[in-house]
Amino acid sequence: MGPYCVGLGVPDMPLDSIHANTAASIRNRTGVSVADAHLGAVIQSGPADRITVVTSDPDDMRLVAGHQPIIAVPI
Repeated sequence: MGPYCVGLGVPDMPLDSIHANTAASIRNRTGVSVADAHLGAVIQSGPADRITVVTSDPDDMRLVAGHQPIIAVPI
């Protein structure tokens, strides 16, 4: 396993060409920001069965998550 976010036990996901292409596809399809599209690429590629995203835009996070179930917590 790769590096983890300090204190959270969350693995770091590299932005390789596969994730970048997924993010570009999400952005083209949905019109969300580049940052939201990158989060969507990570969410969609994650093996986790429980993903929680703390966000100012829960609707966009649900949109970019695709078929991956997430818990979107508004801030």
